[in-house]
Amino acid sequence: MRKVIFTLISVALITGPAWALERSVKCESGKIKILGKLVFCRQKADATAIKKNQNAVYEKCTTTYTKKWELAESKAQGECPTINDKDQMEGIAINYTGIVRKMIKADPNDPAAVCGNDLVDPNTYEQCDGANLDGADCESLGYSGPGTLSCTSSCVYDTTLCECASGVCPATGQTGCWDSVGSIVACPGSGHDGDIRAGAVLSYTDNGDGTITDDNTGLMWEKESDDGSVHDWDTHYSWADAFAVHLVALNDPNAPFAGYTDWRIPNIKELVNVMHYQELNPSMHDIFMTGCTGGCTVLTCSCTQTHRYWSSTSMWDDLTTAAAAKTSNGTVTGEDKTIPYSVKAVRGP
Repeated sequence: MRKVIFTLISVALITGPAWALERSVKCESGKIKILGKLVFCRQKADATAIKKNQNAVYEKCTTTYTKKWELAESKAQGECPTINDKDQMEGIAINYTGIVRKMIKADPNDPAAVCGNDLVDPNTYEQCDGANLDGADCESLGYSGPGTLSCTSSCVYDTTLCECASGVCPATGQTGCWDSVGSIVACPGSGHDGDIRAGAVLSYTDNGDGTITDDNTGLMWEKESDDGSVHDWDTHYSWADAFAVHLVALNDPNAPFAGYTDWRIPNIKELVNVMHYQELNPSMHDIFMTGCTGGCTVLTCSCTQTHRYWSSTSMWDDLTTAAAAKTSNGTVTGEDKTIPYSVKAVRGP
């Protein structure tokens, strides 16, 4: 037995590197496995809910999925074939499990209850079926520009090729739907934000110079760090100092941040545009909170506090206050201009 064990260890040590998969392959394989577990978890919750005649509870499924998905991407060290697709893949899982539950409950003799026959049954979770888009197009779903709407194999809309003509209408990021008491409900046909998903899919690019560009609006955002620099996420400013101190430092002609001298404080609509309304603490895309550890710089991490960020917009009903976005949940509040809060500078159109 010892000889066998020793032999196996020897083989492993000799051939270990050959067994090692590329990080990109591991990430791709891992994501597929994680997504499968999410589907299984949701279907198990559905089965339990049916037995108990109550609403299904998916929170544990979502929490576990999110942690494992983010871990898979972080382990790949930027080499995943795709990144920042957690919400998109979760949406597919949600739609798929919803379709399965509804179809199993439906009359098996009803041909309209089958996804893939070009018939859209309002009594199922189908939004579309094959070439049948049920009269919808990109504009009717809230996209302001031309584009091509199609139907996925799961009978839900694929808005990938829908365009925002002006380039300034990002979606909220919300893909779920809930009723008045907070219980999850089927999105298709509800008219909720998670059903319509008006606007362009949230998309951002890390420019590698301490900035992040919103691919939809073209705005460039300052990243935050945890290194004690002018970008440190623990540094707070009164409304006046956001302009007089923070912007002055970024626009220093002798050392312009990322090479630009036109940094400004975003207005409240610009700030709300980067809020993600199916994320909490912070309610922003993952790219704004990545690798934030002590000592990291804007070149190596991205940090976001979970409290208020100043906008440049004064509140019209009380001009001693200004609008601030609460990044813990995406809400907007009017705040006394003397209170110190965080700042993310922006530049561009």
